[in-house]
Amino acid sequence: MAAEMDEDVPSSSFEAFAQAYRTARSLDVGAQLDPESGTALVFADLCAERTQATSLSLPHLQDHYTEDDAAWEAEEHTWKLIHALFAYVHTRI
Repeated sequence: MAAEMDEDVPSSSFEAFAQAYRTARSLDVGAQLDPESGTALVFADLCAERTQATSLSLPHLQDHYTEDDAAWEAEEHTWKLIHALFAYVHTRI
C-alpha cells in the first residue's frame, strides 16, 4: 500500500507544491479562486496528502499524532483560510 502512495505523492513537498503551482499559474484569477478547486485548496489537499503519506511510510507511528502531522495539518488549515479570504475579497471587488 505504501508503495502505491509513493507513486501518487511526489517525493518532496517542494516538488509537490511546484507541480501544483506550474499547473495553476496559467489560470485566470477566477479559476484560481474557484470555491471548489482553487489553487489554495489544491495546496491544502497536498498538505493532507503529505500527512497521509507520512503515516503510511511510518506504520509504527500510524496510531500516533506526530509533530509532522500537526505541522502539515496546520499548513492545510492555513491554505484553506487563505483561499477563503482571497475568495471573499475577490467577490467584493
